[in-house]
Amino acid sequence: MFQEDLTKLSEIENALAIFCLATYGEGDPTDNAQEFYDWLQDGAEAINGLRYAVSQTGPGRLGWLLWECGSTLSILAQTSSYTSYKGNQF
Repeated sequence: MFQEDLTKLSEIENALAIFCLATYGEGDPTDNAQEFYDWLQDGAEAINGLRYAVSQTGPGRLGWLLWECGSTLSILAQTSSYTSYKGNQF
């Protein structure tokens, strides 16, 4: 799984991780988005200095997945240098 490689990204000069999270139906996360969310909540390693952006596309719940993942990444990376965007389904 790629999540374990996140700890190595901060070693690469000017690296930027972009997380695109999807929801469907009533705002439920896709299987991959749920797996990533669970990994963040259940003991992800510190990713100090990671530069990242988080984006959520799809319907529902005012971007709760975006907010939760962005907040947790901010804590793990010990930075708030991310941007976020929530797109809607057409």
